[in-house]
Amino acid sequence: MLVSSRLAIVSFAFVLALWLPMGALAAPADQAAATGTITGVVTDKVSGSPVPGVYVTVGYNTVKLATITGPDGRYVVANVPTGQPADVFGFHGGGFRYHNSIYDDNLHIVLAPGQTYTFNFTVYQLNDPAGEPLVSNPAISPLTAAPGQTVTFSLNASGGKGGLSDEIIAASPTMGRIALLAPTGGSSFSSAFTVPAGTPPGDYPFAFFAASNDCYDNDVFPTVALHVTAAQPAARYFSQTGFRIDNDAFWSYFNSRGGVATFGYPTSRAFTFQGFLTQFFQRQIMQLGPDGSVRLLNLLDPGLLPYATFNFSTFPAYDAALVAQLPAPSSPGYATAVQRYVAANAPDSWQGVRTNFGATFTTTVSAAQAFPSLPPGDARAASLLPLIDLEIWGVPTSAPAYDPSNHSFVYLRWQRGIMQYDSTCGCTRGVLLADYLKAIITGKNLPGDVAAEAAGSPFLRQYNPSVPHWVDRPATLPNTDLTNAFEPQTAG
Repeated sequence: MLVSSRLAIVSFAFVLALWLPMGALAAPADQAAATGTITGVVTDKVSGSPVPGVYVTVGYNTVKLATITGPDGRYVVANVPTGQPADVFGFHGGGFRYHNSIYDDNLHIVLAPGQTYTFNFTVYQLNDPAGEPLVSNPAISPLTAAPGQTVTFSLNASGGKGGLSDEIIAASPTMGRIALLAPTGGSSFSSAFTVPAGTPPGDYPFAFFAASNDCYDNDVFPTVALHVTAAQPAARYFSQTGFRIDNDAFWSYFNSRGGVATFGYPTSRAFTFQGFLTQFFQRQIMQLGPDGSVRLLNLLDPGLLPYATFNFSTFPAYDAALVAQLPAPSSPGYATAVQRYVAANAPDSWQGVRTNFGATFTTTVSAAQAFPSLPPGDARAASLLPLIDLEIWGVPTSAPAYDPSNHSFVYLRWQRGIMQYDSTCGCTRGVLLADYLKAIITGKNLPGDVAAEAAGSPFLRQYNPSVPHWVDRPATLPNTDLTNAFEPQTAG
């Protein structure tokens, strides 16, 4: 009982209390806690007057933000990710020398959470048109895109005193983003750009400019507008199984936690199961909690599927001694300790076999899926993704083991699933475990070994369309309404 209680705390208290709710990072308060702000004034080095219209970019490789100075020369770049290089560049055209905080000021700007960093800088006229790069044929293809869709920026650039530098840029202060264009042959440069999630519909002008190694940029920055449409809802109907994901919370969770690769396809409608709105998928079962958040059922817990054989494949049994090594959830440093436990017990190599259990765990959900509102490379995503993966799998509850009748398969048991390494394809994936609970409930496609193991289960063959709520024995399955739960739907 002690071990079971500890695992229950891992799966619910840890997830709900220590992990951020889905989408929480999009909230301004959370962003402020893990980002900073860079602000300043740009002035003319000779006259001291403020210079409006300077394109200010922050970052280069991972952080790629942009703004433009106002009439008073001021600029503000908010939501700058912390702990990463946030170097500031200023581009103006019109014969001005561009400014680079690294080379001109010997600064390497890295913000702390909540920090506001003031960086004032100057620009000045070079009065040397012959040193300016030439930019032509700026283009965005396609010119219309929705959030999450990718477009291509391109231009031709040549010349420039000292030769072209790496700063070949398309920048939109309105969107607050830049694209860094790379050479593609001759004078051609291009770059793919994904419209950030949450970008409101509208037209977003991008200015195109190129810099030389001697800090010249082109005289006039040509602009091309990208038209952003409203986000297009993806189809929620899956013809593979004949079911839709109609509930918005389930749909959002499905997309932010890996989609089909994580859950498989939906295999039921949303219905009331033991008092909670629930939807079955091939690998997992989602449930809507009292607070409106989505949680996953611990499929291999004693109350659901506490079995070791499924369709005559033998999975490793629950190992109480192994689970006893878990730290107490109330202990200091628990979040770090539980990640160490996972790393120690989900090996990528076992008995000379490249099982990739650890790699499969750590790549279950991508940063773009879990945190679409964060810029690429944001340090917060990297620190939180292991906890998101724990949310999907729970913790290992067995050591790896061969299938005793087929050594092509190696299994690892988790709280919420079984990983299977298949040597015939060299691949590792989750077993379609939730399908077996559906088979137990409906009595359809139920393997004989599972039927025998589930002989005393309160779920066995409960699905009965001829009785109220379609529950055959409501006394053993209270607060459940199976009406139409597993009847296929239409696309409309």
